[in-house]
Amino acid sequence: MATLIDVLDENGVPTGEKRTKQEIHEGGFWHNAAWVWIYNLMEKFFCSFVQK
Repeated sequence: MATLIDVLDENGVPTGEKRTKQEIHEGGFWHNAAWVWIYNLMEKFFCSFVQK
């Protein structure tokens, strides 16, 4: 089952509508997202994408 994401208006306010990640991106809907970049001391890096 796909995770549903809150759709936002142009001001970042939730509209009450939820869509799948695919629908959000295909439809160009506003939504929250965050990128987390973590570096360690060995200069290797890991990228973790977190979206809600």
